[in-house]
Amino acid sequence: MSSTAQQRFQSRIDAVRVDVSVVRNGRPVPALTAADFEVRDSGILQRVDVVSVEESPVNLDLILDASFSTRGELLQDLKQAAKAALASLREQDTAMLIAFSHTLRRQSTRDLADVNATIDHLMPAGATALADAAFSAIATQPSQEGRTLAILFTDGFDTASWLSPMAVIEQARRSEIVFNAAVSGGSGVADEISRVTGHPVLPAARRRWFLSEPELFREGFVPMLVEETGGELINVPRRGDLRSAFLQLMSQFRSRYTVVYSPENVPSTGWHPIDVRVKGALVRARRGYAR
Repeated sequence: MSSTAQQRFQSRIDAVRVDVSVVRNGRPVPALTAADFEVRDSGILQRVDVVSVEESPVNLDLILDASFSTRGELLQDLKQAAKAALASLREQDTAMLIAFSHTLRRQSTRDLADVNATIDHLMPAGATALADAAFSAIATQPSQEGRTLAILFTDGFDTASWLSPMAVIEQARRSEIVFNAAVSGGSGVADEISRVTGHPVLPAARRRWFLSEPELFREGFVPMLVEETGGELINVPRRGDLRSAFLQLMSQFRSRYTVVYSPENVPSTGWHPIDVRVKGALVRARRGYAR
């Protein structure tokens, strides 16, 4: 074997852990084993070492839009939804709150009473620094063990971030955070195209447009953030039930499998695309990892 090939491939590298959602007919699929999963890393079929419905601590990041557009009933609904998510946590779980408008307010603590108190005092003001808020969650991950779920709520799209939305997407792809989102409203360019033409803009088109013009098609940021990290997205009407949406996102996360494998015969550096499949089921998992 040449030295170049030796540098490019190695038999085994550190284990990779992937949170995986497996759904059939709208319901989580229980009791799966390693034999039920097909995992490809950089196109190479891998041997799955461990599959479990994870019981390790959950590090919950609540990323809440408190910009001026959420004033009134929507903000009150959001506060109740966030508190319901916190109430579903177990003793070993932790929580972090990031409330954002054009500025960020962050609080990380094991004392959920403090987080609840901060939620009570949220006031609507300013514009929407959505990408900055998402990056703050990525950049401030807890040192303790566990799985990190970010539940992000917004009623619009980014109007005030300093960071590039594509730069935040890239950082999210390299993290182990699962971004779930509850989105209310929608008034972006793609929605206007749908209104004028009478035809809905399909997700594939939104993704393509966002990738080519991220500043123009800003409503594509949250769906892509969710998709790249293997999360779930729920569209909630402005007068919809945010509390149920948050609890659904929490429940779906707890039903996810943790798939562990040690990559073999793959490039030792660079970006590694991951493809996870289960026969006859809808699978969501992060798109890859970097070495």
